[in-house]
Amino acid sequence: MAWRSGGIRRAFDPKVRRRRCGTGGCRPAAPFCCAAWLCHCARRALRQSAAMSNLIIRQAASAADMAAIRDLCRDYRQVLVDRLPDRPEILANYYAEADYEALLHALPEKHARPDGAIFVAELDGHVVGCGMTHRVGPETCEIKRVFTAEAARGHGAARQIFAAAMAQAKADGYRVMVLDTLVRLVEAIALYEKLGFTDWEPFYDLPEGFGDLVRFYGKEL
Repeated sequence: MAWRSGGIRRAFDPKVRRRRCGTGGCRPAAPFCCAAWLCHCARRALRQSAAMSNLIIRQAASAADMAAIRDLCRDYRQVLVDRLPDRPEILANYYAEADYEALLHALPEKHARPDGAIFVAELDGHVVGCGMTHRVGPETCEIKRVFTAEAARGHGAARQIFAAAMAQAKADGYRVMVLDTLVRLVEAIALYEKLGFTDWEPFYDLPEGFGDLVRFYGKEL
């Protein structure tokens, strides 16, 4: 009876064994290694979980947190300098050094509760990522300056910052989250789209000549 059951036949069918596993995309090497297959996938899932186990997402709570956030934002500005060597007007308009430093020191006020929030990603006791929200409409908030240090790469820090920010925004009564980005930040755009953000109407007026570089995204919470 067991050998006639569809489940047993599928488990040992060499045509079926090549299907990808849901957790890791691995394939068993032989039709009789189902247990080894499951063990391999479980070990892989545990390794991935362990890699993220020391990552904490929380709201900024101290002057030290804000100092680390400002350093991360300066690193982000340098990324833009490197990505936009042919468009200095972008940096001049949005990231002029003196104005940007003044903005960084005003972040606690610009993103203060209850209309906003500032999040940090902490890995092994060190702040390695940040992100922040603020109100741009009655039921709409904007998420800005999501950036992670090299040490955080591979831990899902940016994704988790977004998750925390969206959960907090929803709890605060927002119905929509929006953001803007530069078309050359392709890695960021890929993340936004995976998180369900789609093309959105501009929520501020762009300076003339910037339309080819700036994209707007939004997501209902």
